[in-house]
Amino acid sequence: MEYEFEEDYKLAFSDLQEIPFRYRDGSVHYYHPETKQLYSWGCLDANQGWYHPSESYSVRIIERYLHPEEYAEKVRQQNEETRRAVAEIHEQEGKYLEELKQRRILEDCSMYIPTSQLPLEAPTGEFRQFGDEPQALRAQAETGSSFVVHVGVYRN
Repeated sequence: MEYEFEEDYKLAFSDLQEIPFRYRDGSVHYYHPETKQLYSWGCLDANQGWYHPSESYSVRIIERYLHPEEYAEKVRQQNEETRRAVAEIHEQEGKYLEELKQRRILEDCSMYIPTSQLPLEAPTGEFRQFGDEPQALRAQAETGSSFVVHVGVYRN
């Protein structure tokens, strides 16, 4: 957003109409019906208090618009574009992280079994400890040869 500054331009506080919203930084914006311009009061004193309304001040011109609702709509559109851009970045990051996880899983495994080759047995409903494995698997584990243990969830 481009800003235009006119330090010598002065308007009385009573000539300005406050826009019906206040920004998060605490600034209040005003619309002048004759010049059809949008202004912002600054709070420059040490206590961050507003200027006394009976005096005239240098006013910063923000953007020239026909009506403050148009400015508010433009701000809403910019916010929506920002939200969409952030969502796209998060989605790309999520895909990238998922890809990294898959790569690490494949790199860490000494043996990769495709899903099509996994046994299609129904769960037995039993939960077995490692000590309950058949004798052949225990023998493989003791000799240090690689083997795969499928851990299931106990179901009633």
